[in-house]
This record gives sequence, structure tokens and C-alpha cells, in this order.
Amino acid sequence: MSPMGRKREAGTIKILVVDDNQTFTKEIGAAIAAEPDLEFVGSAANGLEALAFIEKARVDLILLDLIMPYLDGLGVMNKLNETEWPGRIVIMSALGSEEMIQLTFSLGASYYLIKPFGIEMLIDRLKLLARGGKAVVKNTQDMDLKLDQAVSELMNKVGVPPNFKGYLYLRDCIKLVAKDFDRLGSIMKTVYPIVAERYDSTPQKVERTIRHALEITWERGNMKILDELFGNTVDAQRGKATNTLFIAKLADEIRLKFSLN
Repeated sequence: MSPMGRKREAGTIKILVVDDNQTFTKEIGAAIAAEPDLEFVGSAANGLEALAFIEKARVDLILLDLIMPYLDGLGVMNKLNETEWPGRIVIMSALGSEEMIQLTFSLGASYYLIKPFGIEMLIDRLKLLARGGKAVVKNTQDMDLKLDQAVSELMNKVGVPPNFKGYLYLRDCIKLVAKDFDRLGSIMKTVYPIVAERYDSTPQKVERTIRHALEITWERGNMKILDELFGNTVDAQRGKATNTLFIAKLADEIRLKFSLN
């Protein structure tokens, strides 16, 4: 059984922070401890310590770094998938490649936060997960219009050129992922085909067109906003965010705005 497949017990969410940066874990722990519906139960500096902790104490959610000594984050996820552990995993990592994001979702991650991120944003995401369900929308058509407007405003803010076809593709991709974040785990199979069908295109053309739009965005867009959103997580060689990273970041902002989970 997947470790994400069973419901947690009632009450506060008990959170374990797994990261080898002790200063970072203390900062997160203090922020979690200040929230009435969240409980910081401890920290671990590597995967082996994390697994030992989970064996002895109740943990509902793990904030998990990927790069750690002895046993890394992927190793922890593989081990937990062999057990009946009922909790959730939120990944915290500076690795923003499409392949890594897809891999962690395939192993059962509930969320993927790309470092650096603000502690306040982290707490907001944890509160969304604590609520345990999607917001009920009475008027789906009205919500779609609001999502369209919010996504368009955010894309204009970062400087995605609206006269490019990739703008339309990106807008639809961001909306799809905002509504269902699990789609991010296999974007070429679960998002691009939907967008391609809408515009009488192919998933491959959608991917290439979005990539071109992002190249122009990084040449002409609002670099201050782009730096605030993506920091040092952009592709080191190409100097821009990958398609998946860009879609994930903007979808995450929309999810927070509309309390989608």
C-alpha cells in the first residue's frame, strides 16, 4: 500500500522535519510550533534518523530534503513505500528538474517546494494540507473565470509575452496543475495532451512552444519578479526555469490564492 493511502488520526498534524541543515530545521520547527493545528515533533539530519524516528513515534507529515548523508530523501520514500506508514510527504529541495519532480510524485509525494522559499509560504502550504480536502466551489464556471483572470495577471506580472501562442498554452497548463497538483508528476502525459487537443496541436509542439515563450520571458520579462519567484533554482546552463518548474511555481501561487488543495 502507498504510504499516502490512509487517513491520519484526528487532531493536530504531527510534523517531522528531515534536513541536514540544523539552522533551517530549527527555524521551521519554531514556525510550526507557533501554529495551533500543527505540531513539530522533531527533526532528523539524514534518512536513517528519519526512519528510526518514525518507527518510535507518530508522524503524520514529513518535510523531506532530498540530498542528505547516509540515506537520501528518495531512499526514505522507497523505504516508506514498503511499509504501512499512513502519512504524507512534502519535498523541500533546491533540485527543480522535471525528472526529479516527476520521480518524487511517482513515489508518493504530496507536494514539492523548491528552495529557497519563505517560511510563511511553507506554513501556508502545510495549513492547506492540514485541511485535507479541496475547497468547495458552488459555481464552477465563475471559478474558472476567476482562475483565468488570476493566472493571466500573474503571467503578465512576470512578463510572459501575451502575443505568443505559448502564453495560451502556459495559461491552460497552470490552471490544470492548480486544480490538480498530482498532474505535475507526469506533465507530458497528463497536461500537455489536454492542452494540445484544445488547440489542435500535439504534446510535443506544446512543450516546444512553451519552452520558446519562457526563453523570451527570461530575455524581456520582469527579472525582479522572476528572481523573487525562482531564485537560484533555474537551470544552471540555460539560465531559465524549465517548463515544469515554471508551471509548478505559478500554479502553487494560484493554489494558495484560491485555497485549492
